[in-house]
Amino acid sequence: MAILMIVLSLLLFGLFTSSVQAIRPGLADPVGAFPAGVKQSGVVFCDDAEHGNLGWQEIVVSSGPNPDSQGSGPNPNFPNISTWHITSLNSFSPTHSFWIGNEVLGTYDTGVVHRIFRSPAITLPSGGAITLSYESNYKTIESDPGYDLAMVSVDTSGGLLSAKGIASWDPDDGKGWISYAWDISSLAGQTIHIQLEFNTDDNQMNAGPGWFVDDICVTGSMVAAVGGHLIPVNKVAILAPYLALLSLVGAVTAVVAATRKRKP
Repeated sequence: MAILMIVLSLLLFGLFTSSVQAIRPGLADPVGAFPAGVKQSGVVFCDDAEHGNLGWQEIVVSSGPNPDSQGSGPNPNFPNISTWHITSLNSFSPTHSFWIGNEVLGTYDTGVVHRIFRSPAITLPSGGAITLSYESNYKTIESDPGYDLAMVSVDTSGGLLSAKGIASWDPDDGKGWISYAWDISSLAGQTIHIQLEFNTDDNQMNAGPGWFVDDICVTGSMVAAVGGHLIPVNKVAILAPYLALLSLVGAVTAVVAATRKRKP
């Protein structure tokens, strides 16, 4: 009985390992550090801004003059630019995040700012549930609602799909770090780019910290819990009978062991 359990366990391990290797697409452990629990959910892509720029590109849509809305006027002591870059000014985990702003000022008060930060290409799994998740920290000093738009979108061969946008006076404005998750299962099998877009609309009231983004991850439901075991979702039909047999053998073994103990 014990030998049978060992054989079944080895067979199950072999099937599981080969299945995981076969269905894991895209980057394998792309940045090394992941948020808690992400790995077992099937990481397709994850960037926590702790390993330098891993292929993100900035697209400049528009850029305005030096800040003057706060009475500072043109200032030659800092560059007249706010860019997407990795910063240590604020982060969700552990010490860095993506931010659009000026490191000298600590704000994005450099006139009109409209820039996009575009991820490297990400190939999604061919099926199953797929989720885009990220941590966001947004804070403005706008006196009017609807300005300083922060938008996450997904660029595909068919165009842009936009997630929840944040603007001044949004309920999430000034609430600190907030977790967002977006179901992108409809894009299964496609190659995508994640885009972070920030647009001030004007050069007024831009002396706030702005928008920080961290732990940008794409995960797929690549494993499922069956009989207390995590197995690849596309192998449930194959592996489930082995798991059931393994459980049955285990139960029989336990009964036999208990019977032997009761013998005088």
